[in-house]
Amino acid sequence: THLEQGIALDAPTSPSRQAFHYLGHSRAMSLAYLGRTLWLLGYPDQALQRSQEGLALAHTLAIPMTVSQAQGMHTLLHQVRREIDDTREWAEKTILSATEHGFPYWLTLATMSKGWALAQQGHVDAGGTQFNQGLAGYRSTGAKLGLSWLLALSGELAGKTGQHEQGSRIMTEALTLAEQTGEWY
Repeated sequence: THLEQGIALDAPTSPSRQAFHYLGHSRAMSLAYLGRTLWLLGYPDQALQRSQEGLALAHTLAIPMTVSQAQGMHTLLHQVRREIDDTREWAEKTILSATEHGFPYWLTLATMSKGWALAQQGHVDAGGTQFNQGLAGYRSTGAKLGLSWLLALSGELAGKTGQHEQGSRIMTEALTLAEQTGEWY
């Protein structure tokens, strides 16, 4: 509901839109985040449509942060949908944009997504290494949003390589963090 309200407030014809320096940024981000939210609520087709709308608007605006963020959210949507080739493609685009403009948060998330996709494509060792490098970078930014989910992905990859004890320790950390933060993603 809040994301839909944000989209309405930043409509091209909205008087409030003229008050923003980054015209359209909040609309693009609301669409991008709405995509992920709709997927979580069980609307995969609507999720992809809204994410694509946010991505298209971000590219039209050509604000580097908006583009990197929209691409990053689109990558994460494909990852949760387990669309491996699309995850890798959008992760690579996000890595390029985030590197060019110096956005470490989106760089680390895209690096993990690419590593996850590589592992799913059969490059388990290389993908796991890349994922873990991204996770270390993510932690170094101080970010904690979604960390329990990222740890669950790390545990999944450990299991894929036969490191079941390590995977179990990672999953225990993820569950402990979820209990501490209330973030049960």
